[in-house]
Amino acid sequence: MKVTNYFVKKAILLIWALWAMFVTFSNICDGLRTIGILPGNFNFVSGNFGFIQAATQIYAFPVWLNAILFIIVILWEAVICALFFRAFIKLSDITDQNILAPFLSGIILFGGFLVMDEFLITYDRLGAIEQSHLGFLIGFMVSLLLFRNLN
Repeated sequence: MKVTNYFVKKAILLIWALWAMFVTFSNICDGLRTIGILPGNFNFVSGNFGFIQAATQIYAFPVWLNAILFIIVILWEAVICALFFRAFIKLSDITDQNILAPFLSGIILFGGFLVMDEFLITYDRLGAIEQSHLGFLIGFMVSLLLFRNLN
């Protein structure tokens, strides 16, 4: 089987689309379990709401503010997911806008996470989360560069 640039581009878009879908869904499930809609033994949860609470406790953020931040992240992730699936489906009619939008959305999200990691001093208290955020930021950037350089 000959691997074409078109195939590689489709694979990049599909990988990020599926990743964003699972991240979004596991965060939704985390929120639903947190508020008691899903049972406590439901396992497909991200644990990110608990992480937000742990990260923001340094400044004593109230639970309602953490919930708003979590909802904003979930909505942003859902947009990223939709943009990647749209780009995957419309690859034959590809434009810079169709490609830049999902990657730039991911870059902004994880860039924002890195800024918040510094603001909340998570690197000192919560392990390797900053490295994880940096890894995804780099992943989006490298994928975009690779995608744009494939002719």
